[in-house]
Amino acid sequence: MIQRKASTSRRKSRRGGAAIEFGLIFPVLIAILGSVVEYGLMFNEYLSVVSATRNGARWGANWTVDSGDSETEAITRVRESLDLVSLSCSEAEQTDGNCSVTAIVDTLPVYGYNYIEVRTALRYDPIFGGLLPYPEYMTYQSSMVLADQAVQLQ
Repeated sequence: MIQRKASTSRRKSRRGGAAIEFGLIFPVLIAILGSVVEYGLMFNEYLSVVSATRNGARWGANWTVDSGDSETEAITRVRESLDLVSLSCSEAEQTDGNCSVTAIVDTLPVYGYNYIEVRTALRYDPIFGGLLPYPEYMTYQSSMVLADQAVQLQ
């Protein structure tokens, strides 16, 4: 009969073990989950910047050279593409330093073709503050040869 009481008291002493283990592991699990969410949102924003920059370069490259306004068209298309994915880069935000969109039409030194180079930089604001390393700006550059030039690469 004495042995029964000893085994019962032993069982009672183990009742809170799972709760203590969960309490120790829970903050680690939340940190891992938070970092997965943070990096997922960061990569999503980066891919949106890449897509918008390529879209702007594509539109600028297909714009007619005679109009001389490929740069403005590319910048407008980048801003429209960013607005479609709820990332804003208006002129007011550009003057505040939150984003930058530039487009330059230049000539390739070897072949003499005109090309457009579009650069986009968008400030990244993390959800969890400074807990994880993150870039200050999401930046991307895209270059394309202007489409309305005669093909001479033969």
